[in-house]
Amino acid sequence: MKTLRRVLSYAKPYRWEFLGVLILGIFASSLQPGAALSVKPFLDDILVGKKRDILKMMPLFIICFAIFCSVSRYIYTVWISYLSERIVRTIRVELYKKYISLSLDYYSQASTGRMMSVINSDVILMLEAYGRINSLFLDPFTIIGLISVSFYRDWKLTLISLVMMPPLVLMISRIGKKLRKMTHQRQEQWATLNSTIHETLSGIRIVKAFGLEKFLHRKFRLDNERLLGVQFRWMKVEGLLAPVLGILGGFGLAFLTVYGGNRVLSQQVSGGDIFSVGFALGFLIDPIKKLNSLYIGFQKGLAAATRVFSILDLTPSVENTPHALPLKTFSKNITFEQVSFKYKNEEQWVLRNINLTIQKGEVIALVGSSGGGKTTLVNLVPRFYDVTEGAISVDGMDVRDVTLESLSQQVALVSQDVFLFNDTVGANIAYGDQGRSQKDVVEAAKAAHAHDFIMELPHQYDTVVGERGVKLSGGERQRISIARALLKNAPILILDEATSALDTESEILVQKAIEQLMKGRTSFIIAHRLSTIQHAHRILVLSDGEIVEEGTHETLMKQEGQYHKFYQLQFSKQLGYQP
Repeated sequence: MKTLRRVLSYAKPYRWEFLGVLILGIFASSLQPGAALSVKPFLDDILVGKKRDILKMMPLFIICFAIFCSVSRYIYTVWISYLSERIVRTIRVELYKKYISLSLDYYSQASTGRMMSVINSDVILMLEAYGRINSLFLDPFTIIGLISVSFYRDWKLTLISLVMMPPLVLMISRIGKKLRKMTHQRQEQWATLNSTIHETLSGIRIVKAFGLEKFLHRKFRLDNERLLGVQFRWMKVEGLLAPVLGILGGFGLAFLTVYGGNRVLSQQVSGGDIFSVGFALGFLIDPIKKLNSLYIGFQKGLAAATRVFSILDLTPSVENTPHALPLKTFSKNITFEQVSFKYKNEEQWVLRNINLTIQKGEVIALVGSSGGGKTTLVNLVPRFYDVTEGAISVDGMDVRDVTLESLSQQVALVSQDVFLFNDTVGANIAYGDQGRSQKDVVEAAKAAHAHDFIMELPHQYDTVVGERGVKLSGGERQRISIARALLKNAPILILDEATSALDTESEILVQKAIEQLMKGRTSFIIAHRLSTIQHAHRILVLSDGEIVEEGTHETLMKQEGQYHKFYQLQFSKQLGYQP
């Protein structure tokens, strides 16, 4: 009931439109009761009573009545569909906004396929449910109209015939509840299937490289078989009511023939009365079937709504506090005070007791073994995650006390895993600052050593780069991301393994672009190649979440600690031998 109230709350801004649709629907639903009502005069007055004047008027009445009801039904259908689309558009936008507002810890656990399933298939099921809201009221009006006609013609026959209605309604209710539960299972299985498809297409190069086609085909086939099983069970339950209605209708018709025929023969009622009741009760079967279908569809929509609302009700783990203030342009320092961090629902600490002060304009390099906490440390600066213990401050303000938007404006990120949108080159650079001109975009590209290769592309800055920038090389994508960071012109820069996946030629160009980007900025560098960080003001060596060494390249080399070992090992590999 709570879910239903929430679903209906989205229709509240359109309540008058829905009322108009409902009134129109009532007119549209009068066709069948009107037809059943006209059976008696047609039989008794025209065919039996030989009243030709009524016969002459009857065709015009039938045509006008049919046109009125049909046009009303058409307008009703279009109108209800339009209102439903508007409501679901609102829900889809809210859902998308929620997705992009959720913190990174949610995405580390969530399945992309499942998220896509919710925003696509579940929202579509909700759309169908909204389209059925008025129909759930409309068909009952048809049923009430037909029963009223039937009672008007012969209340005794109608009363006896309707004795089967209560168990039928109970059956519809039970089937609907069962289908709602099964719909949830079906949507979960669809989400699993979508996840498999998304992962396969996203990682198609790995699929090809490791010959995973047969394995993934087998996995997909099994997932599909499970979906088929759920679908088949669902269809068996959904299809159960139609034959039951048919059987009950057959018994009802047989009873009507015997009992009604005897009443006509005993002259208690006319043949027109019995046929009018027969038509009315016969017409009842279709709206009852539709009502069943509508009810089932509505239950599916409610099950989908439950999944949608479960996302909308999520609270980001990182969000603005009520007293958050805008952060002014960074001008002094960044401090880590007794910072410790572990991921949600994890026992192991990723960072422990980090104490660090970085002055404006300082270049800080972070090195260490994989899993040492380097990326986690820099991710805490823009509040991708909140610290578990301690505090991080920018110019003396705790980052938890400033608005996320103002903090984001202070930080630019260039990572190894470059993400480009399926848009033009110019648009991808402009994402750094959408208020800048085309001239600014070109200047940023030149500074990033990207302008020359862009001008060689088929449509230059208007060339679409493909999904994730697939049409560009790794070095070209990286230079686009650097141009984007340059355009943003943020005072704090994070470089996360920005050159580790590049060939030598690309690395030289990217390194030049990075040097241009770092000028005048406070920079955090995570580097695989230690040769690229020798000129950093300070190098931090992290191990098991703690800073174990700190100093310049020369100082750390003299200490002959972990940094010295890393450097010697890397240098030896470059020369082709082990130390």
